[in-house]
Amino acid sequence: MMGAQAGFLSSTAVCGRSVHLKPSACRAIGPVFQAQRSYRRANLVRANLKTVDEGEQGTLEYRLAFQKDTKKVSPWHDVPLYANDEKTLVNYVNEIPKGTSAKMEIATEEANNPIKQDVKKGALRFYKYSDSLVNYGALPQTWEDPNEKNEDTGCNGDNDPVDVIEISADAKPMGTKCTTAQKFTRESHLLDVIS
Repeated sequence: MMGAQAGFLSSTAVCGRSVHLKPSACRAIGPVFQAQRSYRRANLVRANLKTVDEGEQGTLEYRLAFQKDTKKVSPWHDVPLYANDEKTLVNYVNEIPKGTSAKMEIATEEANNPIKQDVKKGALRFYKYSDSLVNYGALPQTWEDPNEKNEDTGCNGDNDPVDVIEISADAKPMGTKCTTAQKFTRESHLLDVIS
């Protein structure tokens, strides 16, 4: 059922729908902290987690890596989904800050899953018609199974973490580990049709 994504468990705890969650044996990275810095970089000091630019932004080689102390960690596997024991707060990792056009994403096929710019036919991808109107990210320790078809859309999962759209007045820096109440206004279905 889960093929290459072994180690994920099925659950209906997120958004009231079936997604795959990592087992709770994953190590936590520290207290919750919402960074307020420039959109380019977040230094999450309280969580003892920081981001490090590797390469030049706007190139195929650019990566935003995550470190705890001096060790590289994964924003997908090492950030806990829930921010509290009651499971009323969830963390998300911001990939695309509001007001930017580069289509950034967690690199699920790379070691430690840095954030990189998505590529199509060898070219960096951008939003085609405008900058992002929202902060866009992913729920850590979740995965949408490409072998499971969504009843509402008829589409299969995209083999990535579950997407999050955060609507607020502020742009959240790329790489920020944000926390929000597990209260969703409604489930939206995102289809990846960005050029």
